[in-house]
Amino acid sequence: MQAGKSGGNEDKSLADQLAESKAAVGKAITEAKQAKTKIQHWEKELKEKKNQLTSKKEEANTLEKELRAKRSDIEKIKSALENLPLEQGRIEALEKVIIRLAVHFH
Repeated sequence: MQAGKSGGNEDKSLADQLAESKAAVGKAITEAKQAKTKIQHWEKELKEKKNQLTSKKEEANTLEKELRAKRSDIEKIKSALENLPLEQGRIEALEKVIIRLAVHFH
C-alpha cells in the first residue's frame, strides 16, 4: 500500500476522493435548493388555486340562489295567470312566454 492511497480496489488518492465527495455534496445542496424553490412555487400556486376555487364556489352558490328565485317567480306568475279570467288566445300566448322563461332558467 502506498502512502496517500486507499486500501481497497480504489486507485484514487484520499485527496481525490475528498474532492469528489465535496463536489457531490455541493451538487446535492444545489439540487435541494432547487427542489425547495419548486416546492415554494407549487405551494404558492396551490394557495392561488384554492382561493380561485373558493371564489367559484361562492359564485356558484349565488347563481344557484338567483336561479331558485327566478324559478319561484315563474311559478308565481303561472299561478297568477291560472287565476285570471283571460281569453283563450291570450292564455296560450302567455303560456308560451312562460315556457320560454322556464326553459331559459332550467
